[in-house]
Amino acid sequence: MTRYVMAYPGAEPKELLSTVEIASNIPPDPRMNIGDFIRSNDIKTVLELGTGSGSSAYWCALAGAKVTTVETLWVSNRCQGFVEEVWKGNITLVLCSPDFPPVPTDRKFDFVFIDTSHILAQTEIDVAFAKQYSPKWIGFDDESTAGVSPVIGKLCDEWKASKMGIGWDIVAVKAP
Repeated sequence: MTRYVMAYPGAEPKELLSTVEIASNIPPDPRMNIGDFIRSNDIKTVLELGTGSGSSAYWCALAGAKVTTVETLWVSNRCQGFVEEVWKGNITLVLCSPDFPPVPTDRKFDFVFIDTSHILAQTEIDVAFAKQYSPKWIGFDDESTAGVSPVIGKLCDEWKASKMGIGWDIVAVKAP
């Protein structure tokens, strides 16, 4: 029995992906451009928890990484370029329940990027999920929020590492 609702691009009903609206006034968010970080750290695979508009996944794909992005809710508004990168095979979108590892834990990723609810308990769960994928780095959006900042502090203490700024209110912590 599978617990994955659907994964893109391989198993998607075209009707669902066709419901994505790409408004001409919604370019990829430039503050989510972490492409320089992706390139300079030779990151080839990214697991993103929390797709949102798709901006960070888009920028990672443009930097050359293969991205698996996980969302618990279908969001019909995506940034320009996101759907094109899905069709090219550079981004795989997984829709799933939030209460289990979102992709099989035998997969490994160079970078796990967390941009979910920013609620403390959820961020702690996300970090526990992230560690299962043996990443070289774990990154966080909205670092300054009350539900994210303490989790970053705990991870830095655990890994005896410091956080590294990689974008506007975006940080990454290098694994030991």
